[in-house]
Amino acid sequence: MLQYTIKRLLLTIPTFLFISLLLFLVLNIAPGRPGAANSGQQGESTQQEQKESFRIFKEQFNLDKPILLNMRFNDTQEEVREWLVAAYNLEGNATAAERIAAQETLDDHGNYLVRHLLPLLADPDIEVRKVANNVLIPASQLRFVSERRGDIDAARKQNREISKRNQRVKGWVWDGDLSEAEQAALAAGWKDWYAENQADYTWTTTEKAEAFFFDTR
Repeated sequence: MLQYTIKRLLLTIPTFLFISLLLFLVLNIAPGRPGAANSGQQGESTQQEQKESFRIFKEQFNLDKPILLNMRFNDTQEEVREWLVAAYNLEGNATAAERIAAQETLDDHGNYLVRHLLPLLADPDIEVRKVANNVLIPASQLRFVSERRGDIDAARKQNREISKRNQRVKGWVWDGDLSEAEQAALAAGWKDWYAENQADYTWTTTEKAEAFFFDTR
């Protein structure tokens, strides 16, 4: 009886590992994201609100991070522009799969996109400028720090500052048609904002090495 019990207990280990692996694959490998099918039927403001809710959900479980190694600091402006064009089908020839893949990339790369999106606010194509502006809003949002360990009061104070910074740009939505003066004012606002916060969206060699190994799921 003892031998049988030990065997059964030992079998629980690979069973647990298999179930954990299966759940990991379902959560991380399954294609598509909730709401992707009908996002094009809603206004820009509504889409921004839904994206914000989903962004927070993904951050809580690190679902927006790469699985093993992180190379997102090597994104280029050309790549970011291609993702914008594909995600919003600006050329009219992107397949549904291409749009979903590009949108997922934009959603997940977050802060790594900011330094490339800023120059695209001056792109010759007005549609590229518009989507670059609206993608900048979620991309610029900083993560909150954990309040469960360390100096809790200091963490709460830091999170209040982060919340204040995040809220500052949430109203900068390009919704509908804007005059040239309004477009220029919006771009100028982003330029001033980036001048103040550039250090949070650029990485030193040491920070890149740390992100490569540790900014993952």
